[in-house]
Amino acid sequence: MQDRQRSTPINRRMNQSPTIRRQPQSPTLGREDSPSQQRSHSTNRNEDENLNQKEAMILNLTPGGRQKGAFLTWQDLTYKIKTKEPPKKKDGPKDDQTPDGTRPEDDSQMKGDAQKKDNAISAFFKKRFAKQKKSEKTILRNCTGYVEPGNLVALMGSSGAGKSTLLDTLASRKTQGKIEGSILANGKPINGKLFRKNVGYVEQVDILLGSLTPRELLQYSALLRLEQSIPHEDKMKRVEQVIKDLGIEHCADTIIGDRNHRGISGGEAKRVNIGLELVTNPPILFLDEPTSGLDSTTSFDVMQVVRKIADSGRAVICTIHQPGADIFALFDRLLLMANGSTVYFGDAEKSLDYFKDMGYNYPSRLNPAEYLIAVISAVKEKQEILKIEGPDMSKDDFVQKWNESQESKEIADYTEKVKNGQTEKNKKFADPFADTEKRYNTGWFYSLAVLTRRNFRSSFRDSSFVGTRLWRNVIFALLTMSYYWGLGTDQNGLYDRASSLFYTITFLGFGAIVFLAKLIDGRALFSRERQSAAYRTSVYYLGLHIVEAPLIFLSAMLITLIQYLAVDYRHGWYYYLFYNYIILGHLYAATALAILVAALSPNFEVASAIVPIVLSVFLVVSGFLLRNIPDWWIWGKYLSYWRYAFIALVINELEGVEFSCTAGQEACYSGNDFLAQYGFLGINKWLYSLYMWIFYFGYIALGYLAVKFVKFGKR
Repeated sequence: MQDRQRSTPINRRMNQSPTIRRQPQSPTLGREDSPSQQRSHSTNRNEDENLNQKEAMILNLTPGGRQKGAFLTWQDLTYKIKTKEPPKKKDGPKDDQTPDGTRPEDDSQMKGDAQKKDNAISAFFKKRFAKQKKSEKTILRNCTGYVEPGNLVALMGSSGAGKSTLLDTLASRKTQGKIEGSILANGKPINGKLFRKNVGYVEQVDILLGSLTPRELLQYSALLRLEQSIPHEDKMKRVEQVIKDLGIEHCADTIIGDRNHRGISGGEAKRVNIGLELVTNPPILFLDEPTSGLDSTTSFDVMQVVRKIADSGRAVICTIHQPGADIFALFDRLLLMANGSTVYFGDAEKSLDYFKDMGYNYPSRLNPAEYLIAVISAVKEKQEILKIEGPDMSKDDFVQKWNESQESKEIADYTEKVKNGQTEKNKKFADPFADTEKRYNTGWFYSLAVLTRRNFRSSFRDSSFVGTRLWRNVIFALLTMSYYWGLGTDQNGLYDRASSLFYTITFLGFGAIVFLAKLIDGRALFSRERQSAAYRTSVYYLGLHIVEAPLIFLSAMLITLIQYLAVDYRHGWYYYLFYNYIILGHLYAATALAILVAALSPNFEVASAIVPIVLSVFLVVSGFLLRNIPDWWIWGKYLSYWRYAFIALVINELEGVEFSCTAGQEACYSGNDFLAQYGFLGINKWLYSLYMWIFYFGYIALGYLAVKFVKFGKR
């Protein structure tokens, strides 16, 4: 962080009073300057000279060394969603009253009360399942503004004001609703997919792989998201530069950590999260509440980094709830919102004067942001507590006041000129995405190789990943050994062998629940990287199965080796290898089914509830517990891969085998007798094993479709 000692804008800000900033000039319309681009040109030239070297390091990333720059404008932006209208509540007696409003006093009234409770239950279900009318709700209303290279724009407002919605809309991250108005990058309409790929978006929650280090995570991000044609050495240099710029050299090789493992601090994690976007050199950076969950000191450190990013030549937009005075001093422009509408947009330092001119006094002891939020929230009690005096205005009054202001009209005129290509900036800045029309920067096999390496490194460093998959199955095999040690060839051994095989299939099938968390916990990271076009959905999905495959294979080998020798199953390599083959296929099918259910479930609780229900059906119709399956459950046995795996194992173990009888036993059954009794005799075990594998590949195909098209957490 030695570069902070130079005369950069950030150093000058630190020596200023929180509310005193560089004085702007009055706006001059008809020039290339935007309405709030009011710093002196000499100051700009000096700052640009100071930053030339820094810009060369940070911005020169594209093949051929082309510098990226972008300004973003939005005009009359409106966002609407459809919401369900709750059913109208009918007036009527309370639950403990009779229809005439009196309380029950005898048995007849009590019976009437019971009837009313039945009606209440019926009403409950009608409320939940009855078709509800949908109405359109407007979240954003005619928002207009812009952000330019080198500027940091803060979106502020009380909770529910619409600032996060505006940020997501500008970043083209909305997955539902209807957007009206225009969003232009360098005067050209944005293409949603290409725009998301080429800009940076930092989520409010830090989505990181806890078992990797910051350096490793940044390296993988660079490999996945930068152009494949860029030399590997240059990508690694880029990562090192980002680490230096973010000031995380001291923790670059420390495990990030998670809820179960201690790692880097919250502020360091936030910087890493920002760094994941910086490695791609985005011309525009969006940040959603970058100080959320951080203390005041750490928040300021993070926002210093954000200020530095803006000073390097990027356009930066962030939402922030109520920053401290030191953070407020870092903002170039401020967009205040209430009820989804703009109530102020302009220089941050001028915002106080704007509301003072309305008649609201500014107590000097107050944080500027606290003052602004208190005023536009239009809560008189809060203003009185903070000693703020002024006119009695509602949020709608503030919106109207802004819409009628000269500043609002100037901004509207400017954005209209940009839209029509009538400003110098339209000519000065080329389309930042003109050379990035490819959906992905890397090839299919290249991204699969990189993602697989990351998955293996992340997963195998996590002791719980190995423990839940490998050692759990080893313990199961040892338990099975203790239950069924040395089964004989008498009549008891006949049924115990079938029992041990059913127990094995059951345990390994239900053990698939441990695979649910992998997909669900990684869904947020996948969603972010998919939005940024880091890789294809097929690459991600195949990578999930690849990282699980080695442990499944090793588990199958250990289970079969321990069990086969301890239980003393049928001798012969042919029978042993077939047993291995079925156990391996059963484990793979169970994993694929678990991933399918996880992809269809909104969270782990739902997935972990669905899997046991599905598996219990497979359990009952597998052909061992229930011989005469009811007609309405016949379909279940054809859809149960458990049934095919179990029957194939039983045939492999018992077909053609004779079992001895002790004196006095009335009946003596052979292996074929057992198979005939359960309806398994004459079945081709190889054909049933093929059915099992068909289900495995079917689950994989359905799981891919679910991952690709079923999306949760809509924005």
